[in-house]
Order: sequence, then structure tokens, then C-alpha cells
Amino acid sequence: MKATYTAAEAQTKIGEAVSGISESMGDAGMSVQRAQDKIDSMQARAGAMDELLASGALTDLANPVDDIQAQLDQVSSASTVDADLAALKAEIGAGVPAQLGAAEEAPAGGESESPK
Repeated sequence: MKATYTAAEAQTKIGEAVSGISESMGDAGMSVQRAQDKIDSMQARAGAMDELLASGALTDLANPVDDIQAQLDQVSSASTVDADLAALKAEIGAGVPAQLGAAEEAPAGGESESPK
């Protein structure tokens, strides 16, 4: 009976030790999760502020821009996008015939080698 009692006591102490370790690991995990949540929240707030400033809903007091300048900036960025699109279309239009001609000239599947 004494041996059974000693074994049960040892199992209890091991269980308490294991649960103590798991509790401290759980606390550490929760701390890391709270820190990650704070980081995510701050990143979301920063992104929202950037979007509000870019849309003009908020005024950037560090770099004040009047309404006329904001409209000019918006128009110039739109024209830059249009110019980039036109350049890409020109590249695609110029590149397609050259690629087709090269594909027609080159034999497919390595037929240029002599049979062995």
C-alpha cells in the first residue's frame, strides 16, 4: 500500500509540474498574441490615416496643399497612368509580330538536329 501511495504522490507532483509549465507557456503565448494584436491594430490605423489623407477627407497639416494644387496633382497622376498605359500598349503591339515571326522561323521540338 505504501508503494502505491508513493507512486500516486509522484504522479500528482508530475501532473502539477506539467500543468504549471503549460500554464506559464500559455501566459507567454497570450502575451505574444496581445503584442501581435496591438501591432496589427496600429498598422490598420496607419493605413486608414494614409487613405484618408490621400482621399482628401483629412487635411495634412504637416504639408498643407490647397484645393487647386490637390486637383492638379490628381490630374497629373491620372495623365501619368494614361501615358504608362499607352507605352505598354505600344510595347505589346510592337513585340507580338516580332515574336510570331521568330516562332515561325524556329523549328519546333528540336527538329533542327540531325537524326542519330
